[in-house]
Amino acid sequence: MTFFLRLLLLCGLAGLLFAAEVPKMFATRVEIPERGEVPGYLCVLGTNKFSFINPTGWKPEARLERREVIFISPELDASLTLKLSEGGEYTAGEARTNLLERFPDVTVVGRFNCYAANQTGRGYFLEQKAAENGKVKIRYGIIPVPGGTAEFILRAPALRMPDLNLVYGRFLASFQVEPHRPRG
Repeated sequence: MTFFLRLLLLCGLAGLLFAAEVPKMFATRVEIPERGEVPGYLCVLGTNKFSFINPTGWKPEARLERREVIFISPELDASLTLKLSEGGEYTAGEARTNLLERFPDVTVVGRFNCYAANQTGRGYFLEQKAAENGKVKIRYGIIPVPGGTAEFILRAPALRMPDLNLVYGRFLASFQVEPHRPRG
């Protein structure tokens, strides 16, 4: 019986170590026929390689222990976050519930289809009150990826959001997922 409990504990610890795996990120150059070489990133997590192109002029900040990369706009008033999570795809009801738990002070003002990495996901237009009667707009998209989900979150003052929709769309269009076989 003790052997069985030890084996179960060991398997549980191995599972926790895998779940706590920190992704590895590398700066790279991506060739785009119309523009030439542009800066991009490659993120390796488990059996997946995620690649994407940095929004032009935006400063990246990797928070790999949280499995996210945040890009800050040159004006320092907007951010674009990519977050990778393990687990299955959400149903529409679960996605909305998780969204409202994650952003408790927002109002959902619309919904859209989110396309990235040859996948279709759900997207939401959110609004949040800011200081001095201002408003912050949030575009939140989530798509399924092998073994989990990828979240794309654009935050900006309400007046700036129309100017940044193209940045969001280009970032999603650049996002790719490929299988990765670790060397060993």
